[in-house]
Amino acid sequence: MEKNTRQVTIIDELWDNEESKTNRRLYDEQDRGLQRQNIELNDRIKKFEKQLEVLKNNQLKDHDKELIKRILSKQANEYNKLVTKKDQEIEQLNEQVRQLSKSNLLESALRQSNIERLHLEKRFLSSTSSLNSTTTTNAG
Repeated sequence: MEKNTRQVTIIDELWDNEESKTNRRLYDEQDRGLQRQNIELNDRIKKFEKQLEVLKNNQLKDHDKELIKRILSKQANEYNKLVTKKDQEIEQLNEQVRQLSKSNLLESALRQSNIERLHLEKRFLSSTSSLNSTTTTNAG
């Protein structure tokens, strides 16, 4: 019996070896297939990570653009306020110039009238002195 058991065992082992080779081949094929799938999945993950990074960068750029727009808008408002203030200052200075021009015109007119008065007085004095000298000459 031992012999039979042993023969069965050898046959079983041979059978198991054949099955094992077939199983090994199937296992290897499955393993290679799984490795390919794993590589493909890793590639897809890398692509998704790159896309995610690009999206993050774009979001940052959009955020930066929004911040820049806000800053520029604020600067434009401040600039407009400053321009308005400077326009008001210019208008005030123009008004002061007008007022000074009026007083300068009055001063100029007053000077001119004083000059004319002095000329008239001089002519009057000359005519008076020429009358006096004519009168003195005629009287003498």
